[in-house]
Amino acid sequence: MAAGPRVLTGCVPKETRVGRGAFVSFERDVVVESGERVCRMFGEVYLYDPHPGAAG
Repeated sequence: MAAGPRVLTGCVPKETRVGRGAFVSFERDVVVESGERVCRMFGEVYLYDPHPGAAG
C-alpha cells in the first residue's frame, strides 16, 4: 500500500488568542499496487504564528 499526495481542500484564515493562522484541510488516498483505492484519509490542522508571550 502507498499513500498518494495530499490534496489541499480548504484554508480558512483566522486570528485566535494564540496567534494569526489558518485552519488547513487536506485529503489523501491510500492505494494498493494495482492502483485500487482502499481508503481516503482526511485531516485538518491549525497552523499559526504565535503572539509574543502566548506560550504558557
